[in-house]
Amino acid sequence: MERKPENVEKDQGLNIEKPPLVYHGSSVEIAELEPRERFTPAEGVGNRVYASDLPAFAAAHSFPWHSGEGVELDVDEGTAILRVPTRLKERLMVPVFIYTMPSESFNWVPEESTGHTLGTSMSVRPTNVERFNTVEDAITHFGGQVIYKDESEA
Repeated sequence: MERKPENVEKDQGLNIEKPPLVYHGSSVEIAELEPRERFTPAEGVGNRVYASDLPAFAAAHSFPWHSGEGVELDVDEGTAILRVPTRLKERLMVPVFIYTMPSESFNWVPEESTGHTLGTSMSVRPTNVERFNTVEDAITHFGGQVIYKDESEA
């Protein structure tokens, strides 16, 4: 089994092996996920389908955001925590879909700092899809947290 990159927090007792299933979040309902370019601090990673071993982490990526807006996504002992400036709360009030897929074609993305992102350059058909009324509903359903913060906390 493929192991997570060295940047993964091994001392927290988290699973460092590649899981059998991975999750992808999107605000669009689609039958097949195709590799696409996305904003990422890492250069030269190419087109990929991105997924996570944590469904709440995948849900946090189901709407458009970037850290320059004051949005922060962390993982603490396996719990995804999304901190969002209150002024961006409306963005989370859209329906989202969480896709479940087998992990065979996915590999860990070592450029991603939390160690909870996998990617593939192949198109992937989900084996399951769950619809949620909002991004926050999806994140909390899977045990994650959404924290709204004032501009003074940004």
